[in-house]
Amino acid sequence: MRSYSRPVTVIGGMNMDIHVTADAPTYERGTSNPAGVRLAPGGVGRNIAENLARLGVAVRLLSVAGDDLISDRLVAETGEAGVDVAGVARIHGQSGIYVALLDGGGELDTAASDMAAMDGMNVDFVECCRAQIRDSAIVVADANVPAAALQRVVEIANEAGVPLILDPVSVAKAQRVAGLVGAAFIVTPDAAEAAVLAGASSLETRHTVVTLGCDGARWTDRRTGMSVGIPPREVTVVDVTGAGDAFVAGLVAALHHRHEMPEALRVAVETAAVVAGSHSCTLTPDESVEIRNRLRGE
Repeated sequence: MRSYSRPVTVIGGMNMDIHVTADAPTYERGTSNPAGVRLAPGGVGRNIAENLARLGVAVRLLSVAGDDLISDRLVAETGEAGVDVAGVARIHGQSGIYVALLDGGGELDTAASDMAAMDGMNVDFVECCRAQIRDSAIVVADANVPAAALQRVVEIANEAGVPLILDPVSVAKAQRVAGLVGAAFIVTPDAAEAAVLAGASSLETRHTVVTLGCDGARWTDRRTGMSVGIPPREVTVVDVTGAGDAFVAGLVAALHHRHEMPEALRVAVETAAVVAGSHSCTLTPDESVEIRNRLRGE
């Protein structure tokens, strides 16, 4: 791992989330359902960056946002959380929008996203961010980044010897990273995304960390054959939105603090559980204290 003094750079999506939680255990199709509705900053890359900031890691976000009032709020609140947002490009139009329909138990029923704004993260955008990518302790990239731009991120990070972590984001977007996993230090799919990647050329990244929801997570070192499963932390689920992003942030924060992979995985599982057990899609300042202390060995 590179110099501890260098920041982590996260390259990926930022959007406004609309969380809809049904009052009843399930939704009744074809009609209106009583529910609670909440608006909050979101996006895989943005969430990872905010969680890292909450965990005391210096982090910069490279992304795009619109030029409307909602986008102003999105960028401002991300910066207020401690993320360096100087690398967020403002484009004409709206930012990405993600709508999550959660059942009465907080589990995801279905979701929809409009991430057209991410088209602004093209190869030219990545080239403009070349210096920031090279001067990073770790680079985290999510598959909301268009394929050609993601390829360029991988090339720049590899040329500079910067450890790269790839988050496939979803089954639909996992194909974007399928041909790139061999160039990554770590890839972090869930079970369904891992199936997509396994069907590609190979899953020959150094480390594969598969998130397994209520079954915890499993880490495999492809070079040594070592494989470790970490059980989940018991939690009453309130809202699963952002739990996967929190997992990645916990993993990266632990690695940034020089923890070995099994311990980093435990921190990741714990971080995800904290977020799944709250109404926030990222760690709050109070929730992050215990994990920050653990990272420091306190």
